[in-house]
Amino acid sequence: MHNKLFFKAKTLLNSIPLTDLHLHTNYTDGQNAIEEMVKSAISKGLKKIAFTEHVRKNSIFFTDFMAEFEDLKDKYKDKIEIFSGVEVKAIDYNGNLDIKKEMEKLVDIIIGVAHTYPGFKGNIDRLDYKEALELEFKTLKGIIEKANVDIIGHIGGTCIKRFGKFNIDLVRELVIMCKEKGIVVEINSRYHKNLNEIMKIVMDINPYISLGSDAHSINEVGDVIRKLKDWSYA
Repeated sequence: MHNKLFFKAKTLLNSIPLTDLHLHTNYTDGQNAIEEMVKSAISKGLKKIAFTEHVRKNSIFFTDFMAEFEDLKDKYKDKIEIFSGVEVKAIDYNGNLDIKKEMEKLVDIIIGVAHTYPGFKGNIDRLDYKEALELEFKTLKGIIEKANVDIIGHIGGTCIKRFGKFNIDLVRELVIMCKEKGIVVEINSRYHKNLNEIMKIVMDINPYISLGSDAHSINEVGDVIRKLKDWSYA
């Protein structure tokens, strides 16, 4: 799958692959249906996309989602390559994810993320930046070291969403871990508002990367490509 979907960071020095491997639909928290998202991607010239819905062990929509995905994958096979995926949060610090094994076996891509901090009860707003930073790093480290994932999604994203930042040195450490483990690092244009920071790190370390808009509507499909066109490696 690495050779088909992912690429080394320094590939971007030559061209930006027309891929968006992080899309959500109205099966979860997105605004549009799968086919609407597919049509949007085709109209914008994308060549490969992946639907990576949020799942939990008790998700009941998954069978219907996969059935529709398979139909559309075949229907549009001459216009675009479509892949299935899931975005899954860690439930502890030992790499265990909120997903059933049966789901893991059916999809092309598994994105592991730190959406919440395992064991923390109550509102995340009660945490200060230092506490949140430590918990997020610990969560992501556990996923990288022990989880069955292809991609680490939006590194530092929960801290960024809450505090507007995540420690750059810790990002670098996590990216190095990903490279050593053969795990793909996501460039996520929804959470990584300052692409220059994450891009400088991945260009220095050169892991495999994945481009994701984390799109929740047809208007957001391909955002990561548009934003990378404004980025320059200095």
